Amino acid sequence: MFAEHVKRLGEVACATICTFITIVEGMNVKMNNRCLFKKLINFVDCYMDDIPFEQEMGEEFLNYVIENKMIGIADQIISNGYESAECKKKIDEKKEQIEKKYMYGQKISKFILENNLKCFMSKGFLLGHQTYDSIYARCFGDIDFFCSRKDIFRLCAYIESLGFVNELIGENRDSLVFDDRLKHAHYENDNENVFYNEKENCYIEVKLGDFIAHGGFSENQIHQILIDNSAVISYKINGHNFPSLNLDYTLLLLISNAYRNFNTHTGQILDFKIRDLVDICFYLKKYDYI
Repeated sequence: MFAEHVKRLGEVACATICTFITIVEGMNVKMNNRCLFKKLINFVDCYMDDIPFEQEMGEEFLNYVIENKMIGIADQIISNGYESAECKKKIDEKKEQIEKKYMYGQKISKFILENNLKCFMSKGFLLGHQTYDSIYARCFGDIDFFCSRKDIFRLCAYIESLGFVNELIGENRDSLVFDDRLKHAHYENDNENVFYNEKENCYIEVKLGDFIAHGGFSENQIHQILIDNSAVISYKINGHNFPSLNLDYTLLLLISNAYRNFNTHTGQILDFKIRDLVDICFYLKKYDYI
C-alpha cells in the first residue's frame, strides 16, 4: 500500500513540475538568466521524453549548468561534443572536492553500519550516484546524516575523532562535550550539529531532523522513518556500503525538500536550488515513477 501511494506521489510530482517551473520563472532567487534557465528546462524535457536535445549548447550554457551545481549534466554536454578547457577545469576542481567528501562519507558510513547505529546519509554524492550513476554528478555543500536521539552523541564523537570541530558549540546552547554527563541531555537546538575540518575544507552535518523552514524531514518524521525496518538500506558504491533511505523514502525526501523550499521565505532565500527540480525529474525517470 505504501509503495502504491509513493507511486502516485511520483505521478503527481511529475504532473506538477510545470507548475513548479512557472513559480520559479516568477522568482528572482538565484536566477539571473531566465533564457538559460528555459534552455535547461528544455534539456530536461528532452531527457524525460527520450528525444535528442538539439539546441546549441555554448560555453555560456555550460557555465550556467556548472554554477547551478549540476556536474552530471555538464559532463553530458561535454561528452556530446562541446569542449571548453576552462569549464573542464572547473568541473575537475569540483570533482576533487567531492572526492574528499566521499572519503569521509565512506569512513562514517562504515562506522554507522558496523555499530548498528540508527542513522542514514542524505543526498550529496549518494543521491548523485542513485540518480545519475556518478558520485560527481551534483555539487553539494556538506555531507548530511540524520540520526536517532540515542545514537547522535556517539556518531558526533566519532566525527570529532576524524579531526572535525563542532562549529555550533557555544552558539545558543551549552557546550556539546561528549562525556557521560551529557550523553542523555536534551538541548533546545541539538537537532543540528555542524562539523568542519579546516584542513580538508569539508563540512558534515549530523541532525535529528531539519528545521521546517529549511525543508526535508522534521525530527518526528525522522523518528518514524527509523523505526520502519524497511526504510534504511545498505547502498553500495564501488564496493563500499552507505546507509541510505530506500527508493520510496528518498523520493519523499526530495519532494518534501523542494516543496518547503518553494513555500517558505527562508527556503527560497537560503536553500532553493534549480538543481533540486532537476534531481526530482531525473529520479522519477530513472526509477519508473512515471
